[in-house]
Amino acid sequence: MLGDRLVSLRKKLNLTQKDVSEKLDISRSTYAQYEINRRVPEFATLNKLADFFDVSLDYLVGRKNPQLSDDKTSAIIKEVMREFNIDLTNEEDQKKFHEVIKLLWDSKKK
Repeated sequence: MLGDRLVSLRKKLNLTQKDVSEKLDISRSTYAQYEINRRVPEFATLNKLADFFDVSLDYLVGRKNPQLSDDKTSAIIKEVMREFNIDLTNEEDQKKFHEVIKLLWDSKKK
């Protein structure tokens, strides 16, 4: 989902992977791996991507599932946050959040 969104957003702006990677100060190969879903960006990089493309993090990571109502989606996210004791205002919790997302991402690919 993330990779598809990144490709779509980049193409809408008529940018190359190199253009985006230079703006974010990351290597082109790293950015390319985000687009093909081989790597998941760190939380700080996700924020930079969302800011660069002027979209929400929810949109970028595909959190809004058209088959779920916003209330149901919010309830699921809140439950995950409670289950893993995550407070995104805390830097350590941001790392924990990234690990949870990576775990979910990896399990989806299997």
